[in-house]
Amino acid sequence: MKHGSCEECKKEQQLILARSNKKTYSHTCFAGLRETSVPLRLGRNTIGYLKTGQIFTEKPSAEHTKQLRKVLTENGYNKAEQSETISAYRKTPVFDNERYQSMITLLNIISLQLAELLNRLILESQPMEPEVIRKAKDYITDRIDEKITLEQVSKEVNVSSFYFCKLFKQSTGMTFTEFINRQRIELAKNELRMTQKSITEIAYCVGFQSLSQFNRSFCKYTGQPPREFRQSMKSSGEDRLLNLG
Repeated sequence: MKHGSCEECKKEQQLILARSNKKTYSHTCFAGLRETSVPLRLGRNTIGYLKTGQIFTEKPSAEHTKQLRKVLTENGYNKAEQSETISAYRKTPVFDNERYQSMITLLNIISLQLAELLNRLILESQPMEPEVIRKAKDYITDRIDEKITLEQVSKEVNVSSFYFCKLFKQSTGMTFTEFINRQRIELAKNELRMTQKSITEIAYCVGFQSLSQFNRSFCKYTGQPPREFRQSMKSSGEDRLLNLG
């Protein structure tokens, strides 16, 4: 006899995903199994999850086994199937708290690295992009810390502003302004990680014309204010790990 996921387990998984939509969330189920979900976020949007899988952080009690047997019975498992499932359940690895917390830290670092990689891929030129767009991206990148206008870039690649806007959006999925702001935020993130410059100094040195504009863009594309970003990098040491190799 084949059994699908029980309703209790489905509810547990729905709860884990709902509560880890914006930040890491750990949950222990009715059977004493612990699982942590780490969101993979691109700006303010969660695009996926990294999960530990279910393990024990302490040996299951007799009550946990009793609850598991009850749920299996309610879901139509016969005695032989229950014994087989409970036997597998008891073989689940037991991690001490330090080891488990290290696993969660590693998943958070991997999530951050993946987000950084995705941000870079979004901004890089793609093989199938029109030559006009590749030239425009190169021109923008070379002058990213300067004031860059649509008219200026359109003239550089010898097309009208209207045509350039339309082609840029079709090719990159971003507006001209969004691309520039994303590029500047990536530079600012590196400055926040690697230097002691003030946030105001960083905002202007990467090309923003005002601090308020910088703060709005930073929150939009990273999901947090620049000061909070810098503090999280320092407290976790993730800045060093991101720049290994």
